[in-house]
Amino acid sequence: MNTKKPVIPIRVWFSLTGICNNSCSWCYRSGSEIPVFLDVDVIKKAAETLRKAGTKRCTVIGGEPSLHKEYESIVNYLATEQNFMVSFITNGRVLARKFPSSWIGNKNIRAIVSLHGANSEHYLENTGRPKGFEEAISAIRVLNANGLTHAVNVVLGKENINHIIEFIELAKRENVKLTFTMGMPSIDDPNHEVNPATYTEAIRIINGYCKQKQQHHCFIFSLPWCAIEEELLDNLVEEGNLFFNCPVDKGLGIVIKEDGAITVCTHLSNMDIASSTEAESIFTDTSSFTEFWNSKKLSSLRETVSVYRSSECIECKYRFYCKGGCPLWWNKFDFRPIINCRRKKGEQNDCTT
Repeated sequence: MNTKKPVIPIRVWFSLTGICNNSCSWCYRSGSEIPVFLDVDVIKKAAETLRKAGTKRCTVIGGEPSLHKEYESIVNYLATEQNFMVSFITNGRVLARKFPSSWIGNKNIRAIVSLHGANSEHYLENTGRPKGFEEAISAIRVLNANGLTHAVNVVLGKENINHIIEFIELAKRENVKLTFTMGMPSIDDPNHEVNPATYTEAIRIINGYCKQKQQHHCFIFSLPWCAIEEELLDNLVEEGNLFFNCPVDKGLGIVIKEDGAITVCTHLSNMDIASSTEAESIFTDTSSFTEFWNSKKLSSLRETVSVYRSSECIECKYRFYCKGGCPLWWNKFDFRPIINCRRKKGEQNDCTT
């Protein structure tokens, strides 16, 4: 008799659209995005089924989700009627022009403003939008003024790495929490340049300057954690400033794409595990979904992902958080030399990516 508890996602991502009003040079979607808007009925059916199954958190993304004409009511439905804890990821430009006032006072809603430049010129260079910076800052200020829980996210990459001090000073000035995510290898553009070595040095600088300025900050670090110098790594973990929240290997995350199809990760949006037609049947009720989510096909996928990238990872004290980092990085880089090196006492300073 099989008494194993079925796997249920703890978070669902709803991609409201593949359309965006920015043209960020580092965007990991440059071809796989779909220029349509996710049907509200699809959202409601999936949300209802997932909530009954036990999913408690959701993230609303795009593209730019605020371009969906019903984005405000969608978030209200998810946060109020379904009682999800909702994170709304936005560049803020639409919110600056028309703030979703119905969100005020709703503790289930959190907005994260993705800030794509440290000043007007930098924002224009990164996105091609001449007034984008001013609109993003306006959104941050209106969120502050209305007491809506929010934070600012900055993508670390070659486009932003030389402006990290400006970003920190801006966040301090605007009294907002600051999150740094690593610019990922693109699923659509194999020529997109990413350099892991620059991230580890940037984290040291950012952490030191944020402490000096008493600026609340954290890192979503998708690379092998041992790429960070050991003393700094221990400090970041101890203070709760370092995270890697890949849900794929444990089946803890599900993505509903803008066309209604299902995938397992926002960075794998070109790899459907169920079409929009199949998804209709899957979300018929909780038993149909649970059967699909615990099927042999998906269990096999998780087993493929749930492996240590190096034999040295098995003995690492952070193995359950990191497992060697996101598999997408390993498509472009071989981190085994640095992983092996970092695990050898006394050689940390000799290791480079």
